Amino acid sequence: MNICGVAALRFFKMDPSQTDLKSSIFNLQSAIFNSYVIAKISIKIS
Repeated sequence: MNICGVAALRFFKMDPSQTDLKSSIFNLQSAIFNSYVIAKISIKIS
């Protein structure tokens, strides 16, 4: 994974207090999507 994706995953880190599996999976999908969007934006900027 590129640095942008890692930064996005750190920024959109899952809340450890959420034990609900569906919520965790949703947050993980959101983090992956957000990292993808950030990567796309960073590619356009550079």
